[in-house]
Amino acid sequence: MTKSAAGVQVRFVLFLWVLIGGFSVFSACASSGDSAPADEDTDEGVEGDGESAPDGDADESAEQEEAAEVDGDADPEIDGDGDDSEEDESTEPPTPIAEQTFAAFEPWATPIEDFIAVGEEEDIAGFYRGIHELMPYNDRLYIGYGDGTYNLGEYVPIEFRYFASPDDTQITSEFASSEEQIDRYRILDGELYQAGIDAIDADEIPARPLIIGNVYRWLADGGWRKYRSIPGAEHVEDVASFDGAIFAVGSGADNRSEWDRGQIFRYLWRSDDRGESFTTVTRSVNQTFGNDTRWVHLLPAGDSLFLFGYRMTGADSGVLVNARFDGGTVEELPTDDPLDAFNALDPVYALGTYPLPDGTGLLIGVDVSLPPDERRLQMWHIAADGTPTVVSELAGKTIVDVSVREETAEILYLVYEGDGLLEEPNPFPVSVLVAPASSPGSTTTLATFETELRPRSIAFWQGALFYGNDVGEIWKAAGAP
Repeated sequence: MTKSAAGVQVRFVLFLWVLIGGFSVFSACASSGDSAPADEDTDEGVEGDGESAPDGDADESAEQEEAAEVDGDADPEIDGDGDDSEEDESTEPPTPIAEQTFAAFEPWATPIEDFIAVGEEEDIAGFYRGIHELMPYNDRLYIGYGDGTYNLGEYVPIEFRYFASPDDTQITSEFASSEEQIDRYRILDGELYQAGIDAIDADEIPARPLIIGNVYRWLADGGWRKYRSIPGAEHVEDVASFDGAIFAVGSGADNRSEWDRGQIFRYLWRSDDRGESFTTVTRSVNQTFGNDTRWVHLLPAGDSLFLFGYRMTGADSGVLVNARFDGGTVEELPTDDPLDAFNALDPVYALGTYPLPDGTGLLIGVDVSLPPDERRLQMWHIAADGTPTVVSELAGKTIVDVSVREETAEILYLVYEGDGLLEEPNPFPVSVLVAPASSPGSTTTLATFETELRPRSIAFWQGALFYGNDVGEIWKAAGAP
């Protein structure tokens, strides 16, 4: 497959361009604000890494493929993210994280040593060894890992792995994905989903000329199910629940003829059967042929679904293509109405989105309308009407990861001091903060520490804090009595 902009290294390179001015021409200057009706091909594409054709390698067995692709008829009830095992057996409300205390962080587990060993054996310089994500769900702690840039999934399966107990460091490999990387889990309507970031399916060649992408969903009566169901999807970057349906975004082309001609599109897809099948809401081509375009992040807020993406106009320059979907029409920002408050999102290069339980959301990114030497990482709270407000209390900090605990309507932050991302501190002065979802800037400090290894992910799970770092380690801070 092509190197994916979902890959951490490629994302970081694009982010560097944002900071130093590569995205100096953004959508506020370049976009006409015209609506993109469903299935209309318009000049609204984005280039990610500049590669225009996939390599098509695949190592997954036919048996695994057959087991993975199912009809998904089950409609099970599940019990949330399982952050606290006592919650499932007690009528007492869960204790807010802010009211708990924790011991110091200590080394706990190294769950991807086999993956790292393969990367070293294959002598792949610079491959990503980190723990992308920690996701509590259904009394388990799932991890995200892999490398969609250097494509280690061609050498070793990238698996859905979880811990069953905070007292047991043994990792369980539940299901082998058909992806290069597992990253950005989403809990949608109580169920756990994973977008198929960069597929390496065994049927890719037989499926031609069509291009088809994946989404994964966890079912209580059978674990993970893969739905190879997204038309045109070379990369599926994100999924979200909105307007009674599941939506996905990414990039690709309807068939190999388009792709091989350098016609790369960004897509919004819709599923009304929870991932079993998808239809294309809209797709937009990058008229700078051979350059990638994609929507990368989704954020539902009130009656809007916001789409954040970009198109590349050359090897080191690009244009933002942020948009709003109202359930019927995708409209690029800025809209025709200058009074639309969400037009302030137009110049934001998004790095992360986090829906909140009250129908609002958080957006982490960079305002590229500022001069390059003034650009900093920021976080915005997006109200239900789409109005963005900078969370000024976190200014001067680099927000590494965010975890939302719905049971107590709290937000967990992993941050370190300083927002000059071109010059990372050494060591990292790290803090773990918590805030009520209703007031994202009203933080309480849970832990502080220094580390020479860059932190990557954070979670609260069954009474303890966990964070993952850049070298495949997970550290634990046990709850104090």
